Amino acid sequence: LAKREIASWPVFGWIARGAGTVFIDRDQAKDVVRAGRELSARLELGLPLTIFPEGRSSRGVAILPFQPSLLEPAARAGVPCWAASISYETPGSALPPSRTICWHDNESLVTHFPRLIGLKRVVARVRFAEAPVLSVDRKVLANALWEKANASFTPVRQE
Repeated sequence: LAKREIASWPVFGWIARGAGTVFIDRDQAKDVVRAGRELSARLELGLPLTIFPEGRSSRGVAILPFQPSLLEPAARAGVPCWAASISYETPGSALPPSRTICWHDNESLVTHFPRLIGLKRVVARVRFAEAPVLSVDRKVLANALWEKANASFTPVRQE
C-alpha cells in the first residue's frame, strides 16, 4: 500500500507496480474503501500483505499512531498480523539517518534522493513481535500492533 504519486515515479514506480503495490489517493478520503477492497481480495487469495499502518513517514523519532482504516481488511478477514519496527543506522555518514534515510516534511524526491544514494552503508534493523495479533475490531488491532511495534522500536539518530 503506497500513496498514488509513487506509481508515476521513475524507477520506484515501476518497481512498486511490479511488486503488486496497491496505490491510494490520500487526497480522497473514500479511496481507502477502494484500496481496502483490493487488499481484501488479495487476503482472500491467501496472499501475504505488508503495510505501514502509520499512513505516512516521519523523522524516525517515534512510531506514529496506526490508522485503523488501513487494517480493516485484515480485521474483517480475521488474519493474524505481525507487528514489526524498522530502525536505521548510517555508519560513516556525517548526516544522521533522520536526514538521509527518513523522508518526511513534503521534501521532494529530487532533494532527498541524492542524500540517500550518496550513503556508503546503511544498516536496517527489522524487529518482529514474538507473536501475531488477531482481532476482528480494526481499532483494537491497530492499537495492539502499535504497542508491539513500539515496544521494539529504536529511534534513529537525529541531528
